[in-house]
Amino acid sequence: MKPEVLKNKIEILWKDMQKSFIRLYERWQDEKEYENWKDYEKYLLILFHLTLRKNKIKDVSFLKATKKPFGMTFEIYGIEIYFYVNSKSYNYKVVE
Repeated sequence: MKPEVLKNKIEILWKDMQKSFIRLYERWQDEKEYENWKDYEKYLLILFHLTLRKNKIKDVSFLKATKKPFGMTFEIYGIEIYFYVNSKSYNYKVVE
């Protein structure tokens, strides 16, 4: 796959998930003493799969969700991508 096509697919996923992803992070910051992380993992997985389906993106695998730092890792066409949010920034990067 051409790098620009891959970048476009990642950008579509990030833009579509960003708002919900940030809200989930903010809620986790407020409720982490009372709520179970496993529920957040499930929600991230559901959000991810719904976003993939909505945008008709295939050949993507959810790998893991992390609470500190708050993020999720997935693989798209053999490349690992990490979406993250913290108190200072939110973005994505290629996992080296």
